[in-house]
Amino acid sequence: MRERAGLAKFFFNASLLELTNDANKSTRFIQISKKSATISLMTNFPETTLPALEIELKKQVARLDERHTAEYHKMLSYHLGWTNEGAGSGKKLRPLLLLLATSATGGDWQNALPAAAAIELIHNFSLLHDDIQDKSETRRGQLTVWKKWNVAQAINAGDGIFILANLAIGGLIENYPAEIVLDAERTLQKTCLSLTRGQYLDIAYETRARIEIGDYWQMIAGKTAALLSTSTELGALLGGADENIRFTYREFGHYLGLA
Repeated sequence: MRERAGLAKFFFNASLLELTNDANKSTRFIQISKKSATISLMTNFPETTLPALEIELKKQVARLDERHTAEYHKMLSYHLGWTNEGAGSGKKLRPLLLLLATSATGGDWQNALPAAAAIELIHNFSLLHDDIQDKSETRRGQLTVWKKWNVAQAINAGDGIFILANLAIGGLIENYPAEIVLDAERTLQKTCLSLTRGQYLDIAYETRARIEIGDYWQMIAGKTAALLSTSTELGALLGGADENIRFTYREFGHYLGLA
């Protein structure tokens, strides 16, 4: 029996009750029943993991902490809530789910920290670009990056966070075999593509007078569900779960994102 991190147990059992296809309307209806979805975790799991996650994030962003790019590094630190100017750095739900899933499937959550950092960086990359596209002037109680600096620098900062995320997940090679790292990297890249699909639909829908419920599900599957699904799936992968268990964790994250 493999040694567990001892901080969390995650039990999930979901079933698809019905999948029907109405030929007349060409509409697919999916009914989901969660027979049981129980998360049992020690109350100190976030308190234990969040400081380690913060250290990992700062280590990744420190790649830009050089004399000639000090202001660039400041932009990213500001957006990530490290300059004490706003309401903090967010809940970090996605990386916490990844670490929890890693622990629950028999792995050491500390070994999965590079992937957790990558997930959080991808989330923040999408927020930074989303603020520009939506012309949002505030986030988490402070001015958005584009509003505080300018649009061009904010786009570049978002691009930088995206690249840092890809470099971060490569750090898994210190504790995992190359095939697992490659699998994790491919999974993350596919998710990033899904994020752009969801954002495209979100922007496109702004000019439409009416959208159907199916259109909405397609959009939210890319904007919210995709990254949550990847968080739980990567956690299962890094915990050593087999394909069936990994699929279950992926589905759990997906429907959590749709909820």
